[in-house]
Amino acid sequence: MNVTLDILEMGARGDGVADAEGERYFVPFSLPGETVEAEPIDKRGEGIATRLIEVLAPSRHREPPPCAHFTVCGGCALQHWRRDAYSAWKTGLIDRALKQRDDQPALAEVKAAARALCERFPIYR
Repeated sequence: MNVTLDILEMGARGDGVADAEGERYFVPFSLPGETVEAEPIDKRGEGIATRLIEVLAPSRHREPPPCAHFTVCGGCALQHWRRDAYSAWKTGLIDRALKQRDDQPALAEVKAAARALCERFPIYR
């Protein structure tokens, strides 16, 4: 049975994350701020993996993916996410990882490198 979910955040694997009915759901190809219809398919870690059925209310950060094979080949997960929002999310992942290791000297350098990579390879996300 399909569920309607409000995507709260982006997970580390690039799936949208929603909490509903006491469960955590992971929804591929969804973005924070979206309302989606999804089909639960399998237990994954401490949540439920789903298949995106429909975006009911899109995020303002959603854009058309540049690749015609997006969602089919499996090489990219986030081409539908506006580059500035994607870059901020990716930089945040690096920031949290370095803070957990208490590696402040590397933080600014790595953040700059992450932004540069996002700009250099704009399609692969």
